[in-house]
Amino acid sequence: MPRRRSRITVDAECRYDGSAMFPSLFTLLLAAAGLFHPADDERSRFLLLRNKALAESSQRHLEYGVRLRRQGLCVQAAEQVVRAVETANGENAGARTVLGSMRDLNDKIWRRRLPKPSRSALDAYAREAHKLDVADENALLEAALWAYKAQIFEEAHAEYLEILERRGEPLEFTSSGSITLGGGTLPEKESERIRGEAISINDRLYVRDRFLAAVPQLKTLFEERDSRLCVRSTRSLEEARTIHALVLQLLPVLEEELGARPTRGLMLVLLDDAASYESYLDAAHMPENKPAFGFADKLSGMAIVCTAKTGAQDLVGVCLHEMAHEYHYSVSRATMPSWYDEGLAESYGGQGVVRVQDGKLAFDGVMPPARLSPLRAPKLAFGLRELLETRAVTLLAQPGDRAHAYYAECWAFVRFLRSGAGDEVASRFEQWENTCRGALVDAQILGLESTSGKAPSASDLFLKSFGRDLPKLEEAFSAWLAKL
Repeated sequence: MPRRRSRITVDAECRYDGSAMFPSLFTLLLAAAGLFHPADDERSRFLLLRNKALAESSQRHLEYGVRLRRQGLCVQAAEQVVRAVETANGENAGARTVLGSMRDLNDKIWRRRLPKPSRSALDAYAREAHKLDVADENALLEAALWAYKAQIFEEAHAEYLEILERRGEPLEFTSSGSITLGGGTLPEKESERIRGEAISINDRLYVRDRFLAAVPQLKTLFEERDSRLCVRSTRSLEEARTIHALVLQLLPVLEEELGARPTRGLMLVLLDDAASYESYLDAAHMPENKPAFGFADKLSGMAIVCTAKTGAQDLVGVCLHEMAHEYHYSVSRATMPSWYDEGLAESYGGQGVVRVQDGKLAFDGVMPPARLSPLRAPKLAFGLRELLETRAVTLLAQPGDRAHAYYAECWAFVRFLRSGAGDEVASRFEQWENTCRGALVDAQILGLESTSGKAPSASDLFLKSFGRDLPKLEEAFSAWLAKL
C-alpha cells in the first residue's frame, strides 16, 4: 500500500554493479538533522525525523535488492527495489537508477534461463524481508512516539494508524489498556482513541483498513486467519473457515508455479451484499468491475468475492481464481496482459479445472465440453491476435456468453503454451514469464517514466518472441483444442 508522500531529498550516486553504492546514506538529509534551531516548529522536526526513518528504510531495501539480484533471485530483487522506491516516494535516486537498470531488457541476465528458487531460498528471503519490515516499523514507531510527546497528536495518530493498518492484525492490549506492538507500546490516550475507532471481528478489535473504511455500513464480519492468509465473511465463521482451508492448499501450488512467495499475508473478503460490493468498487474507482463475481485489488492488497452473485457451485472456483490473481500481484509488480492474467487464474479456479473431494483440492481437470465447444468450431471464438489485444473487463457487461468464451480460451491458450505446443515453445513462454516478472515493473505507476524511459510492455515482449509464429500457433492451437 503506498505511503503518504514524504519529503525526502537525496544526493547520491549509484552504479548498478553495487560498487561504491551510496558512500553515505542520503548525505544531505542526514546532515540536515543538525541544522534545526530552537525556533523551528515541532512539525518540521517531526517531518525530518520521519523522513530520516524512511530514507534509511529505503536504503535497506535497496541494498538487499541488489544482493538478491546478484544471487539470480530477480523477482524478489524487483520487489525489494520497488519497496525502496515506494518508501522514499521515488526520491531515492539510487533506487531509481537500479530499477531502471533492472528494466533494461538488454541485460545479459535475461538471455539465460534462471532456475526457480528452492524452498530454502524462499524461506531465507521470507526471514530477511520480515527483518526489514520489523526495522521499518520500529523506526516509524519511534517517530510517532516523538510526535506524541511533542504534542502534535494528529501526526502521531496518523502514523500509528498507518503502522497498524499495514500490519492488518488484531489489536493487542496491555493490562492497562495500551496497544502493544513488537517495537513498543502506544500511549494510553492514543490507544483509547484507536480502540474507539476500531471494528470488532470475531470479538477482536482491528483498525479499519482501506476496504472497511470504504464500506462503513458493514457491522458484522467473521474471519479465519493465520500468518499466510485471512478470510473474512459477512455470512458466517463456518464459511470463512471452509474457504480458508481450501485456499491454503492453493498457496504452495502457486509458490511452486511462480517461484515466489508473498512477504505479507493475503486477504480474501466474502461479501453477501451486492450493494456493499458495488459501494467498494465505486470508492476504489473501479465501477467497471461490477458485473464480475469478484476481483483482486492491487492497491488494497486483497481479493473480494460477492457471494450474493456467485452460486454455491461456483463459489470455491471464484475464490481460487481471485486468490490466484492476488497471489500473483503480491509477488510481482509487472502488469501482465489480460489474456495471461485470466488464463493463469482459470488454471486454478476454472470450471472443471479444479476439483474438491473430501476437502482436498486437485487442479488436474479440464473445462467441460459446454465451455470448450464455442472455441472449437468452425473457428476460435477469438483469433489469437484478438485474444492478445482484448481486456476481460471490456467483456463483462456485454450480453451473451462472449466473456465466458474469452475466459475459457485464455485458460486453454496458457495450457497450450505450457504443455501442448512443444518443448521449444514452452521454454520460450517460461522465459517470457520470468523476464516480465523480474524486469517489467510498472514504472509508470511509480512515476518513473519521465526519467527511466519507457520500457516495452509484457504484450510487446510477447509479440517480439511469438509474433512471427502467431499464424502457425493459431493453427496448432485449434488442432490441439479439437482433441482436448
